[in-house]
Amino acid sequence: MYGGGICTFSPSIKGFDKLFQDGVHIVYFDSPDDCFNKIKEYLKDDKFEKIAQNGHSRALEITNAKRVSKFMCETIFERSFSEDYEWREFMFKNGEKI
Repeated sequence: MYGGGICTFSPSIKGFDKLFQDGVHIVYFDSPDDCFNKIKEYLKDDKFEKIAQNGHSRALEITNAKRVSKFMCETIFERSFSEDYEWREFMFKNGEKI
């Protein structure tokens, strides 16, 4: 939903803060009650609008079609990565990190 410009609420996922910063690009929560409370908090003063804009910009920056296509070609053709992709720690091949 980031690319659509919507303020995204997500369960806390280990390592994802390297992709999207809490309270800047996304809002992480630890439980359903935490999510509900954060939604109420962010609706009070329109903080969600800035986070939606930031999340949208960040998503386009790191996951645009050109960049993802380049990554896919490098992976498929087993070439060295041309850059340090933010999602590198989440990349596996045959159960091994690559």
